[in-house]
Formats: sequence, structure tokens, C-alpha cells
Amino acid sequence: GKAWVIQVAREVLDLRGCLEATGAAPVLVLELADELQTNDTVYLWCPERVSCETDGRIPPASGGVIAVGTILAPPAQKDLPPQFAAFVGPLAHSLDAFREEASCVVQVRHVLSQPLDASILAQDGFTAQIPVMRSSGASCFRLSALQAQAIDEAISTLSPTYVPPCPEPLPPPASSAGSVDPAAPVSLELARPGAGVRSVFVPPNTSDVEEEEEEVEEVVVPTRAGGGGAEED
Repeated sequence: GKAWVIQVAREVLDLRGCLEATGAAPVLVLELADELQTNDTVYLWCPERVSCETDGRIPPASGGVIAVGTILAPPAQKDLPPQFAAFVGPLAHSLDAFREEASCVVQVRHVLSQPLDASILAQDGFTAQIPVMRSSGASCFRLSALQAQAIDEAISTLSPTYVPPCPEPLPPPASSAGSVDPAAPVSLELARPGAGVRSVFVPPNTSDVEEEEEEVEEVVVPTRAGGGGAEED
């Protein structure tokens, strides 16, 4: 499945209180709602404050990841499950946001005792480029596989018992000693700033366009002896 960062502001939901009481959380999905699917991984991000500067720019991210979970069902406009009603924040309550906007429930599998703060992610040149770090003016951010793994590594430094939801794929076995099967998947070695070399699974035949060499057959047109123009009757 895919991986996402979803921001949950305090004005929308008492996220930590909801997680402690129910082990899950409803989240508003204001963008990309049609792309989120059941069992996608979600990193729940609680921002300090999301607002525009006077010149219209969105400030850098604040707050951080406080929990990791999976989506129980794709986002949709629906009534809020009653067990979450007591944790809805004043802004979401006044706007009836959980009725008017698409939402989904995230079943949480790990809660951090202390947040993975944005300031920690900003220290690494790779995690500093995660979408939520570049602009905090959205609710939902898609992550690449490498970005999700980088967040998992950062969480593991704070919570040694954390088990990442998307373990890195193992390199494919060799077809035989000293030989390589050209049809087998390959493993590319990629490096990123601030970390060691990581292995990334790349399936074979990833190109959508296959170039084929066309054989051009030379056609020899016989000529009449003596040359000349067209034959007359």
C-alpha cells in the first residue's frame, strides 16, 4: 500500500486523547481523498499551528509525528462514529467538518511517547524534503517508499520497539553462481544524505516504451539492357 502524512490540528481533534481512549482516530482528508485506500500506512502529524504569513506564504512545518497506523476504509462523507465525538475540536465542531468533508478512520498500531519533531527531520537533508516539511498548508501528503522508510528509521531512534509497517524488500536471490538471470528483478543501490546505502527494489521491464530495430530489406529493381525510358507498344 501507499504511505501518507496526515495532519490533525488540535482545533480539529484531540488526537492524543482520542488515541489513548480508542486506539484509533478519525481524520479529515481535504486533498487526494480518492487516492487513499484501505491498509495504506498513515503517519499522524500534529502541527503546532498552521497558518499563512502576511505575504501569503505557508510557513515551514511545526509539530511532528505522534502515531503510525493504517486506514480502515477509504475516505468518504459520512457521520462520525459516536466513540470519537467527545474528542472533536472546537473548529471542526463549529463547521460540522466531519459531516461536510471526506474523512476516514486510522487504526493506530504505534503511538510515540514523544513526537518525532519537525526539527529532527529538518536536520537530515533527505527527510527535510518530505512534502509536509516543504509546505504545511495541506492536510494530506503522499510519501514515496524511501521517504516512508526514512521516517520509520527516525521513529526507531526514538522508539526502539517500533516495527516499521513497510519493511525494506530483500534483494532477489541469484539464479546461479556466477551468473545473472536477465529476466530477474534487480536491486539498485541508492545513497541519500545523512544515511548509508539502501537497497531499492526495481521490477524488470519497467519501461513503457520498447524500441525495436526494424530490418529494412533492400529491393533491387532490374533494369532493361541498354537503359532507356519506358517501353512503348
